[in-house]
Amino acid sequence: MNRNQESGNKAASLPRGGWTKRAGLALVAVAMLPGLAGAAVVTDNNLATTSLPNLTNPSGATVSNSNFATVTNQLVAVQANVTNTFAVSPANGYVIDRLAPGGGATVVNWGGGIPPGYNAIHTLPYAVSGANSLSYVLNEGSSGFKQYVFEATNIKFHRPAGADSGLIVSNGVYFGGNIVPNASFEDPSLIFFGGGGGDSIVADPGKHGSYVYRKIGTVDSYVALPVVPGQQYAYSFWYKIDTDNYGQVEWGLSPLGFSTAIAPGNSGTGLLPNTGGQWIEATGLFTPAAGQNFFYIGGLANEFDAGQGTFFDSLFVAAPEPSAAMLLALGGLVLWRRRK
Repeated sequence: MNRNQESGNKAASLPRGGWTKRAGLALVAVAMLPGLAGAAVVTDNNLATTSLPNLTNPSGATVSNSNFATVTNQLVAVQANVTNTFAVSPANGYVIDRLAPGGGATVVNWGGGIPPGYNAIHTLPYAVSGANSLSYVLNEGSSGFKQYVFEATNIKFHRPAGADSGLIVSNGVYFGGNIVPNASFEDPSLIFFGGGGGDSIVADPGKHGSYVYRKIGTVDSYVALPVVPGQQYAYSFWYKIDTDNYGQVEWGLSPLGFSTAIAPGNSGTGLLPNTGGQWIEATGLFTPAAGQNFFYIGGLANEFDAGQGTFFDSLFVAAPEPSAAMLLALGGLVLWRRRK
């Protein structure tokens, strides 16, 4: 772990609303930064959506929208309305559709036959580290068999819009071009968090817009954001914990620790029953070292009652804007600006 990365992670663990002893220790570690000003960063929803051609396959063959986009270090997703039009016989491990290469897939086990009138919205996320030319593949099948016939309509490709130019400023260096898609969860059908179950987007004004992400369950759900080693980033996100038991938030450059464990090098809240109904902002800077290709934000909640859980809103992660990147070596005061 290099010094910049360690400083960024620890400085970011500070709840706004008062410096704590932990905060004082974190400031000592931030050699480049004489002080941190109050943040109150609020993001745009930051979602760019394009439509892809519908896919039909009356013969049951595999069809695809091939090489529709080349993506470099981005979290993206394809959504489609998928309908079954004909079934010959049951199948297990059947791949209805896939975002290739390496993205999500819809795999079903219908040994007893396809449910009648199958019609569902499929969401296939993909955190692309490096570069990939993407294809959306329909009716891939099972063990070489194409026993079902599906069609996909209203196919949409989602990616970050790169919004919020200059939302955070560090000594004249502007951090902008948010890499978090659906950053304030205003498209409630599109969830990039996952891994632990209990994920939903619920109506709540939160810090921006009309929706927030809600997590219930004691295994962490998280969003993994592709980042570039050696590149400095600034980030801000808001969380609220409201449970009768406990909740926890964790973030950093390592995969989240299992359940209540905090992974080495990451920051976390500890186990909290609630945040007093208040939204808390976590902010900071980090620089990934070699091999650290993702920045993780996530949490858990030992809670299943309606209206309770661990909540997130208004996520922002960005590198310096190109015109300002050359100023990074100067260091200095970090200013956090509210989006207008």
